Amino acid sequence: MKTKILNSLSLYATLLVIYRIYYTNSLFYSFMLWNLFMAFLPFLISEIIPLCSKKLLWFFFPLWLLFLPNAPYLLTDIFHLQKGELMPMWYDLLMLLTFSITGMFLYFLSLLKMYVLISKIHSVSTANIILYGSIFLSSFGIYLGRYLRWNSWEILQNPTALFQDVFNRIIHPENHLKTWGITIGYSILFVILFWFVKNIKINFTFAENNTK
Repeated sequence: MKTKILNSLSLYATLLVIYRIYYTNSLFYSFMLWNLFMAFLPFLISEIIPLCSKKLLWFFFPLWLLFLPNAPYLLTDIFHLQKGELMPMWYDLLMLLTFSITGMFLYFLSLLKMYVLISKIHSVSTANIILYGSIFLSSFGIYLGRYLRWNSWEILQNPTALFQDVFNRIIHPENHLKTWGITIGYSILFVILFWFVKNIKINFTFAENNTK
């Protein structure tokens, strides 16, 4: 079911961009396709991990965490919405919302997959700690990507400058209220939404089992 929904959302978002490019003869929003690809990476990693041995979980975990912010990052692409003559604003809003919803769907599916996996291998309390930490770090990653324009792979390409930006915001939080306001704000929102999604899944599974 989740695969069909993901495929449908992704196809719809892609077609909206393709039609916009065709209609306007402008590639302005073509970057959304790359952002969608990046959003899929943490989900794909979370799908692969259960197929590997338990020992490989903590090998793949840093890679999953590194790419995790790319999924909710799609939510912030709404910043690109602007009035213009090339395309009606309602169309661009529909397109950006479709990408945003797809990104959030990927984000929570990936989080839920890792949460269940860690709960089984270790404990629920360990899974909760890792869940909250992952949400906080991915929210911080959104800030790094949207406002400081850092990409996931730049931890390898330019680690010194990246760590300097991060370190400055940790040791001088009073000088970077925007950083922590965005990070904490998104973290709270994502935690609330995660438990909402988790409860829906539990209720759906319960109802499904009772109908068999």
